Amino acid sequence: MGDSGQQFPGGAAGSNQPGATFDSTAFRSAETSGLGLPEGFGIPEPKPPRKLPKDRRPLILAGFGALALVMIVLVVASLPKSKADADDWGEGVFHAAALRGHLVTRWDGQAQYQLEIKPIDPRQNTQFAYVAGNPPGPLYLNIRLLDQAGFAVCGKQVLFAFDPAKSAPAPIPDAGPKARKAVAERIAREQAAQRATLQSQQAQEQAREHGNDILQNELGEDGTIVSVNAAGTLPCSREQYKRIYYWDFATNFPTVDEQDALMYHEKETQARKAYEARMAARRRNAAASLSAFYVEGEDRATGYETARNLLETADRKRFFIGKKSDQAVAAGWAADSSLIHYKCDQHANCALKHAGTVLVIYGSLNE
Repeated sequence: MGDSGQQFPGGAAGSNQPGATFDSTAFRSAETSGLGLPEGFGIPEPKPPRKLPKDRRPLILAGFGALALVMIVLVVASLPKSKADADDWGEGVFHAAALRGHLVTRWDGQAQYQLEIKPIDPRQNTQFAYVAGNPPGPLYLNIRLLDQAGFAVCGKQVLFAFDPAKSAPAPIPDAGPKARKAVAERIAREQAAQRATLQSQQAQEQAREHGNDILQNELGEDGTIVSVNAAGTLPCSREQYKRIYYWDFATNFPTVDEQDALMYHEKETQARKAYEARMAARRRNAAASLSAFYVEGEDRATGYETARNLLETADRKRFFIGKKSDQAVAAGWAADSSLIHYKCDQHANCALKHAGTVLVIYGSLNE
């Protein structure tokens, strides 16, 4: 009981009992002498070869290359556009006047633009050409540049050239040396008022056009106006220019119906002039073939019968006035009891004029 450890009895040689004492010296002798040992006993398994880290230099270089490309793109995008670069905003239309416009802009330190205006329908070219060449009054065109939400970021007004003298009424003729003093003074006042009105209109037009871009007429091969064009700068900041998404325009150019009416009026005027030329030629031919006039004299207009277009005089002569514009003149003479001079040929075709003026109307004697 007092022993320090349990003692196992020694077993027979070759016994598997645990009583045999383990001899470490014998074990080492057996190991060094090459005696057989169980397979793998006391020998560690070989470790697998250590994997070398992958070479990441190609990936790093590719990343730097992509970053450099992005930097280059950002730098190029931040540079101002060259003069050759332009933004084409396509066409805008204004249906009331049957007009379409084409706008191109570019940024070169400031916003610049080029604009072309022409009819939507080529069949309207004649009316457009007439109105563009002979505006009935001060005409303008407003450009708007809008952002993606439809809000205007900046705009510009360009003007059609206008000459007030072209649309002014015909000058009032002089009274003539034989006119009465009162008539001559009245006519002189009317002439002065007409000149003052024209001068005022011309001064207003000069002030309107000052500092503004003016649309220029573009002529086709046949010499007629095919479009109007303008170029200049836009009052847009750089930030505003970057926000432009589309454009539109508005104008006080005459509507399609008004263009047609103006053209009709022009055709009517030309027809009237042609008629007057034919009548003048006929009268010249008649005067050459006749040796004397049927009757000539002076009389005072006392009345005008609208229903039958008859101008009556104090001597009870009646002149049939066939032309509408002459009818209005004859009615005015009758209202003023004007003194008229008449000259009729042997066929009773008469030329009448207000005493002291050069305006002549034509009729036939109907006594």
